[in-house]
Amino acid sequence: MKRYASFFFFVLGLSLSVFSAHASTNTAPEVYFNFNADNGAVVEDASGNGHAGEVHGAQWNAQGFIGGCYEFQGTNWISVGDASGFQDPVMELTACVWVRASDTLPNAMFVLGNSSATEPYAGWGLKASSVVNGRCAEVSLVASFPQHATVFGSSNIRNDFWHMVCGVFEISTNLLRTKVYVDGTYQGMYERVGSHESLNTESNLIYIGLQDPSGVAPFQGLIDEVRIYQTALSSETITSLYQADQIAAAGVGLASCTILPAEAVGAQWKLTSGPETSWQESGAVVTNLPVGAYTVSFKSLSGWQKPSDEIVNVAKDAVASVTGLYSVVSTTNELLLYYSFDQNASTGLVSDLSGSGYDGTIVGATWSESGLSGGCYSFDGSDRIEVGDVLDVGGSLTALTACVWAKLPPTWAGAEVFLFGKLDQNHPYTGWGFMASRPDVGDKAIAALEGEWPIGVDIYGTSDIRDGTWHMVSAVFESTPELMRTRLYVDGQFEGETVRPGAHPSTVSLVDLWLGERSPGGANLVGELDEIRVYGKALTDGEIASLYAEDAPEPAFGSLSCTIAPAEAAGAQWKLLSGPQTDWQESGSVVTNLPVGAYTVSFKSLSGWQKPSDELVNVVQDAVASVT
Repeated sequence: MKRYASFFFFVLGLSLSVFSAHASTNTAPEVYFNFNADNGAVVEDASGNGHAGEVHGAQWNAQGFIGGCYEFQGTNWISVGDASGFQDPVMELTACVWVRASDTLPNAMFVLGNSSATEPYAGWGLKASSVVNGRCAEVSLVASFPQHATVFGSSNIRNDFWHMVCGVFEISTNLLRTKVYVDGTYQGMYERVGSHESLNTESNLIYIGLQDPSGVAPFQGLIDEVRIYQTALSSETITSLYQADQIAAAGVGLASCTILPAEAVGAQWKLTSGPETSWQESGAVVTNLPVGAYTVSFKSLSGWQKPSDEIVNVAKDAVASVTGLYSVVSTTNELLLYYSFDQNASTGLVSDLSGSGYDGTIVGATWSESGLSGGCYSFDGSDRIEVGDVLDVGGSLTALTACVWAKLPPTWAGAEVFLFGKLDQNHPYTGWGFMASRPDVGDKAIAALEGEWPIGVDIYGTSDIRDGTWHMVSAVFESTPELMRTRLYVDGQFEGETVRPGAHPSTVSLVDLWLGERSPGGANLVGELDEIRVYGKALTDGEIASLYAEDAPEPAFGSLSCTIAPAEAAGAQWKLLSGPQTDWQESGSVVTNLPVGAYTVSFKSLSGWQKPSDELVNVVQDAVASVT
């Protein structure tokens, strides 16, 4: 038959459209034997559909792949009853089973199926093939001999190791198709022109371990986790089923971490990988972790030295415990104010974690969970947080460093907005503070240190901070008898300074320190603030860069996979045109650790085939983006 030059083979596309007329959308098994208990002559159907099995000499064994299993010696079997409970006609079917097959018999060994051992041999079945055929998985669908579709796998499954074998069976008015999967991996397909009324051959029982009681194709070995579906499972679903069984076989455990001392308020821990990677409180227990090694990481906490990362080994049905010990960093005349905003202040006060007692009074600002690394406070242009008449620059405190994380909407088209500080809105305009400039001057950060107007040292940054993402804005303010100086940093990088040498008016302000509004009423903020710190000294460039590195959001990653169809396009491959991995990939392979964003998938030219057009795919955090 001529193959048309297209990855989507015309005849294959036609047959799939016929199959879909009878396809089931239910991916739950119609029959499921987990063999976890010895119930004598009966095996119960865990699917809930009532397809109980009858045991004919097979012996229950506690050492299954997951829980128990049944052992077959070549002279015994399990019958499942006829298939009359299936919805008729059955035009699609998937059978999956875990086998640990011996190699003592030279002939093919029947694992599972609904196949007659006499003419016309109609039905379907899974076998461990003969020595001659390579000891591989064999999937067969017979309409009426010799009209059959038999496909062989590519790996030895008779090696006394556990393997998951899946067969997919599809029929239509003009085609028979079988596919074989071993250990979640597609290994081949066979199509044959022919017809078959239904996979539900009601005159035949479903047998496990023998093709029929006459002793045809006896099986020797162990069988576990038998599932039969009334639909053709996709490659992705079969792979997921294999992975889930692997996890279930290994088991799951728990991990917990205790943080000391209790005075390290706000300290948290998390796992850097696995099904749960959110921040946890001290003593919290993360459950349902697949057995294996995990890294425990600790949250940065101002004024404390966080513990180093810890490796913890999670064992089956056990709690792996670790202790994280924070140590105090000297803060003498350094950290004077610190708001983490990680908890909603139900009392109306935000707590100063520096120990200075500068708690803030909430006036309309609302708490949100969507902060930089926990909570934050949101300001809508009419609210603020009031701290009090504290932290002046000048007089006894000649240098001060202030840091704030801000997330400002790009759509705000108003005037300058005030982030936080102690800067008088009215004459004489003295004090210090942060603002974001108007759009017409570039949406930059502004740091201002003012004596009596017009004496001041203001500095505009160079980066756009009104872009809807988090930025750390920092400034060093200095006021001595010899000079006034302001140094500005955005995201840990120095962006400029303004210096005024010589004597100058006092920079001490008569107004209170406010967040979100310039006191007493002006330049209101629309946006979010988090992680506010004030130090009683001039931090160095390196210290500010280190603060940014500790606080900066962790990069987000996802994965991408591509399935190429049809399987006959041997040698077809795909790749990403950008990113950390641009090598050619096989169909079904997954590229991991991709920074979130858009990627272009390109396909390899293949003689005799028209390759697909490039595809644009968006990778999102902690998910697999798929394309076909």
